[in-house]
Amino acid sequence: MDKMDRFHRVKVFQRLGSAKIHIRRIRDLSNPLEAYGCLEFREKFRFTKYTVIHVILPLVQEELKSFHGCQLIPILQLLVGLRFFACGAFQNVLGDTVQVSQPSVQRIVSKLSRILASKAKEYIRTPTENEANDIRNKFYEIAHFPGTNG
Repeated sequence: MDKMDRFHRVKVFQRLGSAKIHIRRIRDLSNPLEAYGCLEFREKFRFTKYTVIHVILPLVQEELKSFHGCQLIPILQLLVGLRFFACGAFQNVLGDTVQVSQPSVQRIVSKLSRILASKAKEYIRTPTENEANDIRNKFYEIAHFPGTNG
């Protein structure tokens, strides 16, 4: 009986070894980067995860770190601001969504707006008068709509 019992145990272990074990991954649902898939993230924030993490965050991270009075890490502050800019929701509704108080949302949006506005001259270029005339003419050629700068 002892040999049969051992044989049975070996067979059970062999079956277990060939079985697929599903490892559960616990996501942090308070972190929008983990809570949303790529398409849903883009719909909510109007940017891809890559753009937010590798392009926008490095531009504002240092200023958001020095933002006193806010306990959120810079990436979550950025996402709160981007969500507000993307949908224009009421601050208290947005705060409920990301579990942040309305005054915190207001401070974050205000600070992020100032940071982005201060960097606008580095990244946004308005055309000169000659370039603007060329753009107006080309736009008129394409759409026959006068006085439009594109």
